[in-house]
Amino acid sequence: MPVLSFQNVSKSFGPNRVLNGLSFSVAPGELLVLLGPNGAGKSTTMSMVTGLEHPSSGQVELLGAAPDSMAARRQFAFVPQDSHMPAHATGHQVLNFMRAHYPNGHSVDDVVARFDLERLLAFQVGHLSGGQRRLIALAGAFISKAPFMILDEPTVGLDMEVRHGLYQELRRYTSEGGTVLMTTHYLAEAEELASRVIVLHQGKAVFSGTPGEIKNRYGFKRVSFRADQKPPDTLVGSITQQNDQWRVDSSRSDEVLKALMAWGEAREIEVVPLPLEEIFLSESGKGGAWI
Repeated sequence: MPVLSFQNVSKSFGPNRVLNGLSFSVAPGELLVLLGPNGAGKSTTMSMVTGLEHPSSGQVELLGAAPDSMAARRQFAFVPQDSHMPAHATGHQVLNFMRAHYPNGHSVDDVVARFDLERLLAFQVGHLSGGQRRLIALAGAFISKAPFMILDEPTVGLDMEVRHGLYQELRRYTSEGGTVLMTTHYLAEAEELASRVIVLHQGKAVFSGTPGEIKNRYGFKRVSFRADQKPPDTLVGSITQQNDQWRVDSSRSDEVLKALMAWGEAREIEVVPLPLEEIFLSESGKGGAWI
């Protein structure tokens, strides 16, 4: 039985349809990442999973039950994009409060050690940075020992070192049998963590596959360089120019670099991953060829 199942789910808010016949499932032990631009339906999907919203049509099941049922809610931990914690409470009080909801969970001391939270425990939450509050919320999810974890943009506000620490904890969690559904804007993050990726656009699943498959399809890079003349037609990708600055957006950046080296007129060459948001906007402008 899948941990989570969406069957032809649609959701409208007034005249605005946010989900449009969405179907997918999450298998036990899987770390499934939902990708997509702003407005794709990711956060609404998460609200459906947790029972905070209900479908306009279709069916959502979490471990064979309705997500808003007590049977389902005892089986998952949820970290939303905005974790509202009492500003006057200390980090230690927040974690103890979360631990009290899960009698079979990890000890507070165990989670504090795993997430290196000792320095934050005495501070009131209202005095912590957004990233520090985020870290406490994530630690609270892990304290639960719940078999299913739902994480909505979990790494927003985290610095690089803390982010990679979270990656390590997620890998350990799934290796011990846990299941994760998470959203992100970052293709590289999905590649790092996911066993499977689903791309949402306009409330539909437009692609599902492994990180390797998603990288082959959406792994565009931007090659920027300066040149005093027009680059050769052998460059593969979308070429734009601003003064003497040229940009080539391509899924075949290695070929672009080889062509530039053979040409010999490019200088100040830089290669960076192209944000998924820009890929979607670019491809949508070409008639939606990526769907």
